[in-house]
Amino acid sequence: MESRETFDKQLIDVKNYTWTSLIQAYGAMKAFFYFAESVPISILRDNALSKLKKINKNDLKRMKQLIEEVWLLIQQDSERITAGLYPAEVLKPHWTSAHWYHLAQIWLHGYQANSGFIKSSRLKDKVLDLEDMEALRDVTEYYRTHHNYADNNFLDPDSVSIYEHQMELLFLGSFDSMRRLLLAPMKKYFRFSEGEGLRFLEIGCGSGRMTQFMKKAFPKAKITLLDASPIYLKGAQKSLNQYSRIDFIQGEATDLPFKEGTFDAVYSSFLLHEMPLEIRRKIMAEVFRVLVPRGWVGFVDFIQSDDCRELNWVLDQPWFIGQEPYIRDYIMNSIAGGLKHTGFSQVGWERGFLGKVVFGEK
Repeated sequence: MESRETFDKQLIDVKNYTWTSLIQAYGAMKAFFYFAESVPISILRDNALSKLKKINKNDLKRMKQLIEEVWLLIQQDSERITAGLYPAEVLKPHWTSAHWYHLAQIWLHGYQANSGFIKSSRLKDKVLDLEDMEALRDVTEYYRTHHNYADNNFLDPDSVSIYEHQMELLFLGSFDSMRRLLLAPMKKYFRFSEGEGLRFLEIGCGSGRMTQFMKKAFPKAKITLLDASPIYLKGAQKSLNQYSRIDFIQGEATDLPFKEGTFDAVYSSFLLHEMPLEIRRKIMAEVFRVLVPRGWVGFVDFIQSDDCRELNWVLDQPWFIGQEPYIRDYIMNSIAGGLKHTGFSQVGWERGFLGKVVFGEK
């Protein structure tokens, strides 16, 4: 009897090892795929060919470090899937029939930016419908700024279709995995529930990619999505049309249109680094207000100063800072400290590659 139980356990271990290895192999291939796609961008944007002769041992050491960090993130993601924290379906890539067309757009943008053909993309140059123009009247001025890697702001229709692709290129195919850092502490907090009876609020939902992961991890939860950009909100509605129990609201996180104690959890994905410090503080205060007692908050975003001292050099790199006007302010002002100052308890955080999740309890 004992030998039978030992055999069954070994068989399960072999299956888990095989499954984990397959997931890790997939992650490695995805990272290589996006790295290959990003090479022309680096050449066009940074005159990389002229810099190849100047690569030194320190550059190679840093490249090796980034690759190792991506691999550690892939391993962590695969182990959490194998452990049942969230299903393997989260690995389905953000792939559309327009993938190659979007890649050509991104390459062209890299060439134009490097040649000085374009300096910035302005909202006034874009074609918006009347409904969008009406919705934009109340959007805070800082939100209109030219501020992201797409060389478009989040009120630009062009950025909706290519944002996910760009971010995967920029972070070696790991952007989805960094987003999923949010899922494990959240699943543990809600005792591995499927979300039945739970109400979640996602602020700054963007294209809806994080919501896809959340619905797979908590299929029975009711999720309300909020974004200041009516254009991105439309994109999220389109990408999430196969899911139920989702509401979409256009608005700002500094003035949430909900009563006190409405939600069991509030979270965001790569939102806070887009905001100035005073706005981040207002958001945290609003999140605290709309959470139920002992409600859960989670922010997944980029690492900050000294989160990993070995990676502090990344925080000064042009490819990381990009055209983000508030990124340096974000880097120097701890999100964990902000949550504690707001009144949250049990504050913790976890890191993966260049991302981290900070979480707490009301």
